[in-house]
Amino acid sequence: MTEIYYLHLDDGVLSINAKESPSCIDFQVSIIDGTSIYAENLSELFPKIVYGILCHCAVIVNGILIVRSSKMLDISDKNLFSLYTLAKLAISSFQHFVFTIDDNVPKSVSFALAKLQDSFGQLLNYEWRNNVANMINDLNDRLHNSCGEEISKTASHIILPLFWQYRAKKLLEFIKGHPKIVGISFTAHYSRYSAYVERDDNQILSAVEICESIPNLEHISTDSVYVLNSFKGVQLKIQNLISLALHVQKDDQLAWVLINQFPQLQFLLLKCQGSLSCATYDSLIEMIRESYTLRSVELPHHFGPDDNTRVNFFLSRNAQLEWNNVHCQVLDFCIGFSSLDLPPYVLEEIFNWLPMMNANKENENLSLMHKANHFKKIQLIVVRKLNK
Repeated sequence: MTEIYYLHLDDGVLSINAKESPSCIDFQVSIIDGTSIYAENLSELFPKIVYGILCHCAVIVNGILIVRSSKMLDISDKNLFSLYTLAKLAISSFQHFVFTIDDNVPKSVSFALAKLQDSFGQLLNYEWRNNVANMINDLNDRLHNSCGEEISKTASHIILPLFWQYRAKKLLEFIKGHPKIVGISFTAHYSRYSAYVERDDNQILSAVEICESIPNLEHISTDSVYVLNSFKGVQLKIQNLISLALHVQKDDQLAWVLINQFPQLQFLLLKCQGSLSCATYDSLIEMIRESYTLRSVELPHHFGPDDNTRVNFFLSRNAQLEWNNVHCQVLDFCIGFSSLDLPPYVLEEIFNWLPMMNANKENENLSLMHKANHFKKIQLIVVRKLNK
């Protein structure tokens, strides 16, 4: 016996009821001897589910790919260079998503759904390699034709295709009307939605102007040499950037100069074709050593275990300087020195000379407490003195 259930990919529910939405996917289940298995051909379900996820999370308007976060698509990593990488993220999200089962759906059907999600992973490489071109072309058509008003209003990330710099007027108007945008990706790849769009203004925008026009920008990603070169010799007015994804050239020193401009940077993803030169490699490691805010670094694939060990040491050091780890040490210090009744700034100066906890033998006397949040240290010291 075969029954039809519906996956509501917009809110993550498996139900017997359908609704008018491109994110509602019919899901055929065969029940044999009390056991449920999915009945539809997986090669047909595969693109249908990917389309369903992205139609709820993305739309193409005036050549701009607009993305929003949702339960089914967490774009917090923001490694989004193109529709291709967005589709791969949608596939991965479906594999690990936890669905809510309606009360009127037999519990055994959840087994069929779990099996489908598991099969997605097994089929992923084959389907992706063989059908990627057709899938991306179909996605272009669907996202152009989908109703994107709601998605456009809640845009959190925009992906600009090739020739984006010739769309100055529409681009600036869109950014001005969407204050919730926090991420931008510049791609160097050609796609069906990136070309043959008539130039809308005589002005040609630079990547710097675009980035600085987004008031709450937290993420930049690019695989475009043109974009990286536009940052050359420019002091960016972006203070809140926390995530950066770059596809760099093997001898490109510019990337490291760019990275050093962001005092709040926490997440760094680097891709590179070929091996880095010795000078570029040394610049990268030095940049990571000098940063006390980085929490996660993803290096190019040709970096070895020793490289990752060095980077992990710096990240571990930074983790110790996060406020949730420093807070208890400041509090203990204040209690220990309370009898001396020293001014807050003197207490902080003494505290800043203390060695880090959990330092290795080579750095057992390393003092970096001055790198911890100054305002929070003073605030806690003052509050403790007032309440003693």
